[in-house]
Amino acid sequence: MWSIAILIPFWALRFLYLDAMGVYMSAVQVFVAFGAWFSLIQMVETKRGVAEQLIFWILLGVFFYCFCSFFFMGIVVSKLGKIWCAHNVVNTLTNVIYFIGFLRAKNFKASLTNRE
Repeated sequence: MWSIAILIPFWALRFLYLDAMGVYMSAVQVFVAFGAWFSLIQMVETKRGVAEQLIFWILLGVFFYCFCSFFFMGIVVSKLGKIWCAHNVVNTLTNVIYFIGFLRAKNFKASLTNRE
């Protein structure tokens, strides 16, 4: 879980967008995607029932968004108008991943409460 703490400053620096920071933005997206992937793999290998944990779904959404956005916005910049719809699809799918995570975490917490 220490890798999550390392990712937060790099994720926050993404919002300081300047024209000269295009390479930095792409590098941060790759770094955040790799860090989220590493955290996901670490969770899956060491814990049971990770699909009920909210942090798993948040990391999965961050990984999916950063990985896909890097290719859409970093590599294919010349045809921005044509790929903007694809970026919207990725953003919507990321929100669906977050929704599933919140729903599963809520249902898991409710089932634990009902057992007691």
